[in-house]
Amino acid sequence: MYKSNLNNVIDTFKQNVNNAMKEAGKEGVKNIKKETPVITGNLRDKNKYKLPEYNEIVFYNDEDYSGYVNFGTWKQNANPFFQRGINNSLTAFKKIIYNNMKI
Repeated sequence: MYKSNLNNVIDTFKQNVNNAMKEAGKEGVKNIKKETPVITGNLRDKNKYKLPEYNEIVFYNDEDYSGYVNFGTWKQNANPFFQRGINNSLTAFKKIIYNNMKI
């Protein structure tokens, strides 16, 4: 008698996606922290990520002034540490996805 294994395959796929997203989030935060300008360390230490939806990563910073540093103001030039950190993570993201999506 035939027994479908489809539910197990779907569950494994979802778990692999979740693992890849968590690993990519950690890698992204690590690289954003490397690019974050440091005076006191508060800005660097508040870089984080969350997984609000399936297949989505949100990188953010809890420090009130992070947007001013990253995007600049009319008095201060931008220092886009978030963009640099994410760009530096792209190759690692591809490897993480590839390694986690093997069945």
